[in-house]
Amino acid sequence: MYKKPRVLDVLLTHKITSVSVGLHHVVVVNSNGCAISFGNNECGQLGHSPQIISHVPPRTVNFKCRGNKSAIVIKKALAGDLFTLLLTTSGELYSCGAGDYTGLTGKVNLYAAEKIDSLTSINVAQIATGSSHSFALSNHNELYGWGNNRHMQLGVDIVGDHAQVPILINIDNMQKYGSITNMACGYSHSLLNTEKGYLLGCGSNKQGQLASTLPRVDTFTEIAFNIEPNDRCIDVKCGCNHTLILVSNTGNVSIIPLSYLITHLLTYSLTRQVIGTKFMGSAQTRSTR
Repeated sequence: MYKKPRVLDVLLTHKITSVSVGLHHVVVVNSNGCAISFGNNECGQLGHSPQIISHVPPRTVNFKCRGNKSAIVIKKALAGDLFTLLLTTSGELYSCGAGDYTGLTGKVNLYAAEKIDSLTSINVAQIATGSSHSFALSNHNELYGWGNNRHMQLGVDIVGDHAQVPILINIDNMQKYGSITNMACGYSHSLLNTEKGYLLGCGSNKQGQLASTLPRVDTFTEIAFNIEPNDRCIDVKCGCNHTLILVSNTGNVSIIPLSYLITHLLTYSLTRQVIGTKFMGSAQTRSTR
């Protein structure tokens, strides 16, 4: 265990452009579009070193594919708990790791990244991963999801609590909300940000991460985050059981947290903190105890 950050000497020669952290593994992408992973590998989530289970040093992810592997340039790599997604600059999506969450048929662990063939024709533009579920957004703004749906975090009712391969997610009133611009996933909840400044969420709300009065939201539903008129959501991020929203209002940008302490103990009110200032204030809050 390290008490303070340290430099990874083996990566000093790389210009790292993105980092994603899973349960016990890390995947980074360098400026050349090469994915490098390290950490635990019990399910193949590193995409290399099948003989080693833990403490695997940084190595380049291997790809199982036909044709020239050097033509694969990674645009984005995201780590789930026990799996990894790798999006190429050409809109193809690869995955490795625990077979239940790779998006491929056959629940076998993958120790090299394989293409999710069912998404090849849609040209994937964005991806998002939670602990055990994922989304892919096409360049035509079609949303696909797969993985764990025990808490309805995929936003669709399916037989059982798991989608092995990507399924199309239809959302009502998208003409009102506009196109999806950002996606975020937690342990058991999911959120979408749209071009018109709306926020849609589904899944578990046991910790108030969806700012709803319900313990669970079964389909992507509009979240009423607005404290002031003209508030627009411009970005969203999820932790395991909490959510942060970036909100714009006539040039001012604020952070709004959705959490158990904010939305339950404080009677479902929202606290606002403005970027660049110490504290701007809060909605009237009153303890329920």
